[in-house]
Amino acid sequence: MLDSLDNKLVEGVLSINDFDKEKTSGTYSKDKVFNDSFPGFNSMKGFFNGKVDVKGKKVSINMNPKIADNNIFISCEIKKDSLIGKWIFSTMLGTSRTGKFYAKKSRSQ
Repeated sequence: MLDSLDNKLVEGVLSINDFDKEKTSGTYSKDKVFNDSFPGFNSMKGFFNGKVDVKGKKVSINMNPKIADNNIFISCEIKKDSLIGKWIFSTMLGTSRTGKFYAKKSRSQ
């Protein structure tokens, strides 16, 4: 994850544990934290769920499905070996912060 100025915020591993037609879920780790003070960091608890549009090659990820507000949501395009998109920190008042999100398929997959 990067902020709006392309500064690194967090690096980690996103593991898909379940994929069924249009839904996915899994876990993630925050292996390298460059900045833990950005809005929404504390809501990231290590598990996610998402919706997949296979035909449109898009995925929407909820970084903490147990909460609705003060949460991070990710919208990405599905590429051959990566996900490219943005993250949004959403509150009751709407979008508070945004940044870039990248995920690359690991070699062991």
